[in-house]
Amino acid sequence: LALGVAMFGGRIINIAPQGLEMPDHVVERLRILYKAEVETVRDLKEVISDLDVLYVNRLQKERLPEEVDYEAIKDSYVITPDSIRNSKHDMIIMHPLPRVNELSYELDGDSRAMYFEQSRNGLFVRMALILALTGGTYLKLNPLERERMESEVKCGNPRCVTDHEPYLRPAYEVLSSKDKGRFCVYCGVKAEITDSITPLLKGRISP
Repeated sequence: LALGVAMFGGRIINIAPQGLEMPDHVVERLRILYKAEVETVRDLKEVISDLDVLYVNRLQKERLPEEVDYEAIKDSYVITPDSIRNSKHDMIIMHPLPRVNELSYELDGDSRAMYFEQSRNGLFVRMALILALTGGTYLKLNPLERERMESEVKCGNPRCVTDHEPYLRPAYEVLSSKDKGRFCVYCGVKAEITDSITPLLKGRISP
């Protein structure tokens, strides 16, 4: 999502508690690819009047770092009518659904609530992607030119899918000719690799 916003020149404000800020490797990726800068704040009230879109996510307990106390922060960001009282009248609220308690049911009838329409549109987007992947001609992708390489060196991210699925061989990509850093194809984390890496594919691959 952040990559898509940055691609079109959007300003990104990450509203998160201590320990759940946008990962450094994502911030670096945004900077390298789109020269985007990410601002981080703790309190929604600081920026609510500036937002065009408020994208809310549920707090995924199963994905939290061990040092983060779920019980201590689970109610930190509950969006209610009062939370958005000072927002722009045409700001929209999005959420991937399902929700837990982070999005008040009182907002469901608000004209700014777009998450049900978002969920419905997701169906059509997936239909279009399936059409394209199965040989359809109605959707044409124009991905960026990048170099992709395989390696014997495992990704350093313990949550990367390659750490749990042994059949996947680690693979990395170079995002820019100016920045020679190699990023994991699967999770996006920057890898510290100096050797044991061989070219796999050079051509057009999706962002």
